[in-house]
Amino acid sequence: MIMGNSLDFPYKMPRIGQLDLVKAILNLSEKVHIIDISAPTGFGKTISVLYSVAKIIERGIADRVLYVVKTRNELDPVIRESKNIGINFTVIYSGRRMCPYTLDKTISNESFWIVCSILRIRGRCQYYTRAIRSSIANIKSVVDSSDDHFTIARNLFKKIGVCPYFSLLALSEHVPLTIATYPYLFKEHIRLSALPHMNPARTLLIIDEAHNIINIGSLMGESIGISVITASIEEILKYHSNEKEIINILRRLAMIKVSGKGFKYVGKGSIGLEKWVTEKISLIASDIAMRVILNTENSTDRVMNRDLKIVYTSKFLEILSQKHYDLFALMTFNNEIELHTMPVSFDLLKKLIEQFKLIIMMSGTPPSKEFLSDILDVQMNVAFIDVEEFGASNYIRENSYVVIFAGASTSYKVRDEYMYKTYAKLISDIYGGRKWVTMVVYPSYEVMQNVLKHLITSDNSIIDRGEPLSVIKNVLLSKDGAILHTVAGGRLTEGIEITKNGESMIKCVIIIGTPYPQPDDYIEMILRDTRNREYRIDYYTEVAIVRTLQALGRAIRSEKDHALTILADKRYRSPSIIGRLKLNIKKVTASIDEIKSVANQFYNQLQFM
Repeated sequence: MIMGNSLDFPYKMPRIGQLDLVKAILNLSEKVHIIDISAPTGFGKTISVLYSVAKIIERGIADRVLYVVKTRNELDPVIRESKNIGINFTVIYSGRRMCPYTLDKTISNESFWIVCSILRIRGRCQYYTRAIRSSIANIKSVVDSSDDHFTIARNLFKKIGVCPYFSLLALSEHVPLTIATYPYLFKEHIRLSALPHMNPARTLLIIDEAHNIINIGSLMGESIGISVITASIEEILKYHSNEKEIINILRRLAMIKVSGKGFKYVGKGSIGLEKWVTEKISLIASDIAMRVILNTENSTDRVMNRDLKIVYTSKFLEILSQKHYDLFALMTFNNEIELHTMPVSFDLLKKLIEQFKLIIMMSGTPPSKEFLSDILDVQMNVAFIDVEEFGASNYIRENSYVVIFAGASTSYKVRDEYMYKTYAKLISDIYGGRKWVTMVVYPSYEVMQNVLKHLITSDNSIIDRGEPLSVIKNVLLSKDGAILHTVAGGRLTEGIEITKNGESMIKCVIIIGTPYPQPDDYIEMILRDTRNREYRIDYYTEVAIVRTLQALGRAIRSEKDHALTILADKRYRSPSIIGRLKLNIKKVTASIDEIKSVANQFYNQLQFM
């Protein structure tokens, strides 16, 4: 199953600590069930872990490996290093994004899959027909000759005319390594339908950027807009107008109103959601999809342009009906109401993790051992590895000049206009029109809006309003200096990398407040679950630590980068926070003038680095 005659480490000059990590993983692989690895940006954890995995498979400790990453872009480094090692692999992500028929379509995943299913059953997809007849050798040859996830998919349908998704799924049964995005692990219905051949009891699971597991709401939940519910009702009225009871249940959903910030508990019992309801809506959705397909006169392209909202609603309600899931509502930043179905217990995540033979979790800010034992309550042996103990460098710690501004706090008890004005002055004085990017990270959109009221913004101020990452990156790269306003725990503080000539353009990170999760009905329900444990750590602090370090990591992407970091909240002086952050604090002050002086000194030195 492993390509090549040897498994020599692929790089002649391993970085400090890489081979030590390999030895540690191999030593622990038959002694523990979870290996929790702390490895900072630039260490090269992907190659170290993959090399260890190849050895583990060779020794027969596990039959298969499932390596999951959060985003599609994170697939490519794993693909590259798998090729360097010589381990056979397949890569799986969104079938909709791979499909030749939907490259320029905006159809939802839910509509895509039901339409795809019907087209396959009726023999109307030529790519799928070829895929089930194609040899594994042909599929594998395309994967081996392609460099990234996008090229793999494109070459499969352009060079050999097969469906990329089902070809790569078929390949998964014949290779030891499956590289996939998070839904193929954390969304049970996706995992069971896509990877039924993968027996967790004989599978090694690798979770990259494992700090994400503390946010089970976003990881395992689903959301839907009220407008989608309303459109679903219109579709039922058009095709199944006699289904009065189903229509009334959906109308109750569409009439949900909330105000204020954060998730509000609705409860699935309040809408009359029973098993027969989800089954009936599923049948209605399938029937409507079939009628639409039959009316398109064999035009697959036209079918893939039809986005059926009832299909989206049906899948949402199916997940909501599952055990440990409940219904919440949220007023979005754009004053629209979203419905969310989210797990209200960590038991779901615990049950999932405990199925696997061996688990490797890794991140620059991995979940703490206490989180795994006290909150997840996993009944498995856990080993924690910090690669800094092997002499590896932590560039975030070494190349960050960290200052605590103790002159304000975003604590609910002290929030007022004076506090917002103080933060606005701090941001303005530190930025000062510098010719690079300053990232300002707020604990919530509410705090961001209130600070921005007192801040003079210009064309160089970029405010995160949900635009695609690529758009924000291009805007920042086009400017001669900019200030980026965003929210902790969001996509920009964990997913953006803005570099020019191999160096990060973000030279300053200002974290306004301590980014604890916003207290709301959902968080309170999760906390009630953790309080049922015999032991528990402070879940709020766990989240705040991860969000802080992830935000700081946007500025330090390699040993070339240096950044000024302002932790702007007096609560950062707490030993419980300082001890967990493990940062080298250079100064603690309540004076904005002192902070400004430090910033000027840092920027002057930066010009000579």
